[in-house]
Amino acid sequence: GEARSTMAAEGTWTAAQLEGRVLAAAAAEPVEVGGILWLEHVNMIVGDRKQAEIFYCDLIGFTPDASSSFHVNLGRQQLHLSVGEPQVVSGSLGLTLPSLLPVEQKLAVVREALRDTLFCVVEDAADDSGHGTLTLRCPWGNTVHLYPTSGSLPSTVSSGRPKLVEMQANLDKGMGVSGAPGIRFVQLRTRRGTAQQIADFYASLFNCIVTLAPPRRARLCRNGRSGAAAELLLRGDAHARRPSVRPCWRCFPTYASIAAEVCPLCSVCPPCSVRIIQLVLRARRRSSCVHASGQVHVDAMGECAVAVVSVGASASLVFTEVDEALLNDEAQAGIHVCVYVDGFRRSYDACEQRGLVFNNPRFVYLDTCATYAEAVASRQFRFKDVIDVHTGKKILELEHETRSMRHIQCFKSLKYEPVV
Repeated sequence: GEARSTMAAEGTWTAAQLEGRVLAAAAAEPVEVGGILWLEHVNMIVGDRKQAEIFYCDLIGFTPDASSSFHVNLGRQQLHLSVGEPQVVSGSLGLTLPSLLPVEQKLAVVREALRDTLFCVVEDAADDSGHGTLTLRCPWGNTVHLYPTSGSLPSTVSSGRPKLVEMQANLDKGMGVSGAPGIRFVQLRTRRGTAQQIADFYASLFNCIVTLAPPRRARLCRNGRSGAAAELLLRGDAHARRPSVRPCWRCFPTYASIAAEVCPLCSVCPPCSVRIIQLVLRARRRSSCVHASGQVHVDAMGECAVAVVSVGASASLVFTEVDEALLNDEAQAGIHVCVYVDGFRRSYDACEQRGLVFNNPRFVYLDTCATYAEAVASRQFRFKDVIDVHTGKKILELEHETRSMRHIQCFKSLKYEPVV
């Protein structure tokens, strides 16, 4: 209880709260992935190699990579680490393990080994069988939420259904990455009022599926009603101009029944008789409706706005709004995520037109992307700013190493030895 109160005061989401958001996003769209197809690795700097190996490998259960690089593997994903001025993710990392029991058993030894660092147990909600959640703080202050794969595994009791139905029945009920260990999510803090803009960014530029949870205090529509939002998946209809009136959340169930038949901005909300706001804005022509494949799901769970961006099968970027005073953008600067995309040329052009394409001086020995020809030669490009697509204003910094599915390292074979 004390840990939860402290975390809430710091604007931090608990492991259970983030689990709820991520699972709700998976349930909203169980088969489609969207334009970002895979989250391969997170790259960050740590303060000391030995301490990092104790925390990530000895305690959590990452396997050191077989290469000469300081990479550690969890399932089919990695952390790419280097030593220097340590970087701290503004939110947290969500990792799924075969079981939490081995971590629990090693805590006393690791506490002693890391006693002069920031390492601590933030919240222990794991039971004696290794189920539940466990939240740790790494030696440099990164918050790491740990989950077991158990909730994603097939039931041991047959229901007589086809074999593949049985095997996949629980995939979206647990935190496994396609049922296995891995990096389930990266959570990042953002300023209040920007979750919607972030949803627009990923849906517009990358055709991502985004789950958006507005704050509980929704804006009133013309008839003055408000209330809890019904869950709704808006599929890609888009329009050149943004309407000035929002419908109340209670009207979304009625709207859902007609969303598949008409462009919402060419219709009205039947209960309110006001124009519907379109959450996926991807205008190609200023005078007519167009159709996009980006999707934004709307619900009203959570105390503050949060955008959950699908970045592959059972992997997400989670953006949670906090007050300005709780942000620490400087400590996070330079961290990057590596993702694979559908529509490499389309994504590059969308970023290049907005001045977002970025050659990272730290990695020019690996890749360059100042022109599309350079990006094709590298089979990847980078951008580091997430912006408001309507104004061009920077929202936050998170470098994306953005790769073609035909990149030589796509779904590369990794050495991983699960600890059970």
